[in-house]
Amino acid sequence: MYLKHDRPDWIDIEEQATPNLTIEDLMWCLTKKRPSILSPTLSQALVLWDSLKNNSSLVSRGRPLSSIFQDPSFVSKIDKDSFKWWHDKGLYRIGRFFSHSGPLPGQHFIDKLGLPVSEKLKFSQLHDHAQSLWDSDLISGFLTPYESKCDQDLIRKGNISVIYKSLAANNTKLPHMLAWERELNNDWDLSDWYKNYTRSIKGFVNISLIEANVKMYTRWYLVPLKLASMYPSTSSLCFRNCQGLGSMIHIWWECPKIRGYWNKVFNIVRRVTGCNLHQSPTIALLNGMLPQISKVTRQLILYIMTGARITLAAAWKKSTVSILYMKRKVTWIMEQEKRVCSMLDRSTLFYEIWEPWLKYMGIPYTP
Repeated sequence: MYLKHDRPDWIDIEEQATPNLTIEDLMWCLTKKRPSILSPTLSQALVLWDSLKNNSSLVSRGRPLSSIFQDPSFVSKIDKDSFKWWHDKGLYRIGRFFSHSGPLPGQHFIDKLGLPVSEKLKFSQLHDHAQSLWDSDLISGFLTPYESKCDQDLIRKGNISVIYKSLAANNTKLPHMLAWERELNNDWDLSDWYKNYTRSIKGFVNISLIEANVKMYTRWYLVPLKLASMYPSTSSLCFRNCQGLGSMIHIWWECPKIRGYWNKVFNIVRRVTGCNLHQSPTIALLNGMLPQISKVTRQLILYIMTGARITLAAAWKKSTVSILYMKRKVTWIMEQEKRVCSMLDRSTLFYEIWEPWLKYMGIPYTP
């Protein structure tokens, strides 16, 4: 499931190592069917996914969203390349052949999709396999709420927030939440987590900026301590050579070689918005609750902090981080948001938010 219908480039890069499986297939297939060699980021993401899906009961019996063409008991009997019509119609997930009461009849596919006569033999093969799974009690006709959202062909605005809320609804804090709380010596309610996460997602119209915030929340970055847990021969010390333990909070906030950078970032926020914020990793990294200020000022601070984090990620192993580059990155964010706001007829709101930054940078505003 992708955030946009346009296929992101990173998916093609990741799937080069898995020529016979898509990233979607890797999520839903049996763990033992995955390739033994994957990129470090994809491998770690799947480790987190496996833990989460089992602990939170995200996947129902029989893995209904897995591809039927990756099921060995079915593929061994047929030539999967001959099922192009079914794949093009999105009928490759096992669950698409079931209702709550059992396998769907052929009339369902005739009425809904105009099943051509030439595909009736293929349907018989698919139906027989579905019936064998049902008779063996190997699959449930019910999807979990999470699976139901992922099974939607049409990606709707707000889906990520809905999925995140459904995950948090079981009153169980997710692993990344607990890890942040340990490092920040904090104990947030689930409602606080949801509010901060929602604020980060809803604050942007550009999808790449949403992605940057999600990566921080879910601790996606491979810091030295995480790399050392994956590869024991790798050092767990900070790669800026400060001899500190390379934890997430150290690399992003506590390392003495970047403390000056964050001092400058908060000073810029004060000069641009007039808000003298307390220097806190909760604000800098997780878009934590700000004092009682206007909505547009809060939004501008969110943009500035996001630009600061993107800049720090770009200078990942450097001992110094360019504040000039950070200003250019925030301006780049402004330009991206301007394009989208123009298309959505939100130019007035755009100027209201960005006016202080335009004045600070000495940039004339051109609608």
